[in-house]
Amino acid sequence: MQYSETVVKAADGTELFARHCRTSRSDSAPTVLVVHGACEHGERYEHVVEALAEQGCDSIVTDLRGHGRSQGVPMHVRRFDEYVSDLDSLQRHFNLAPERTVLLGHSMGGLISIRYCQKHPEAVQALVLISPLLRLAVHVPRLTVAVGRVLSHVAPRTRFRSRVDPRDTTRNLQAVAARLNDPQLRRSVTASWYFATQRALVEAWREAPALQLPVLLLQAGDDRIVCPQAPAEWVTRLSSTDASCQVLPDSLHELLNEPEWPETIEQISEWMKLRLDAGPLSPAGRCSA
Repeated sequence: MQYSETVVKAADGTELFARHCRTSRSDSAPTVLVVHGACEHGERYEHVVEALAEQGCDSIVTDLRGHGRSQGVPMHVRRFDEYVSDLDSLQRHFNLAPERTVLLGHSMGGLISIRYCQKHPEAVQALVLISPLLRLAVHVPRLTVAVGRVLSHVAPRTRFRSRVDPRDTTRNLQAVAARLNDPQLRRSVTASWYFATQRALVEAWREAPALQLPVLLLQAGDDRIVCPQAPAEWVTRLSSTDASCQVLPDSLHELLNEPEWPETIEQISEWMKLRLDAGPLSPAGRCSA
C-alpha cells in the first residue's frame, strides 16, 4: 500500500488535509472517498483504510473543514454546502473517475455524502452510508434550541457543548478510551453549525427522490446518537432501483469501530465490487434487521 498526504484547496481557499492510500493495483482499483462524522477526523479511519486496501480498494480520507488537521473554525460552517463543496474540490483534485468511485459517509459524513450525491449525481458510482445523520436521537432541550436560533443570527460562532456520550458511540472499550484521549476530537459546536445542519436534513429528505445511484445503508440498531428508525423510511423514498438498508440490531453508532467491524468492511467491499463490476443487482427500498 502506498500512502501519501496532501493539502487540497477548497473553493473558498480553505486548506483541507487529505490522506491518499493506493494499492499495488491502483490503475484499476476502485477508490473509496471516506467522509467522517461530526467532531472527529480522518485519522480515526486508519484501520478502515488498511482493510479496504486488503480488499483491493484505494481510499481517500480527508479531515473536514474545522476538523483534525484541516483549516477552518472547529465545528462551524455558515452553510452546510461548504462541506458539500469541499467534496467536489477533493473529487476534482484527485481527478476521480466517477465509474470507479464510491462515496462512504458515516453519521454527519453520511448527510454530507447524501447532499453531495443529490447535487452531483454523476460524480460517483455508488453510495455507502454508515449510521447516517437523517434524524437526531440526542435530546437537545427546547430552550437551548430557542437560544441557539437567536445566536445563530447575532453571534453565529457561539459554542454549545456536544451532548454525545462517548460510551454511546461503540461497545469497543478500546475505541472509547482512544476517543476520550484524542486531542483532535472536538467537544463543542457552534449555533450556526447546528442550524445549517438542520436545514441540510430537511433538504436530504425533500430531495430523496433525486437519488438514483446504488445505495447501501448500514444502520446501528441500538444507535443513541442518530435515530435508528429514520433510514428505513428515508430509503423507501429514493428513486434508485438498487437501494437497500440493513439494521444491525445490537450495534452502537460507530459500526466501523464495533467489535464486528471487519465483517462490516468485508460486506461493504463485496457490495461495492458487484456494483462496480456488474451494475445494480439489489431490489429497491428494502430494509432488514
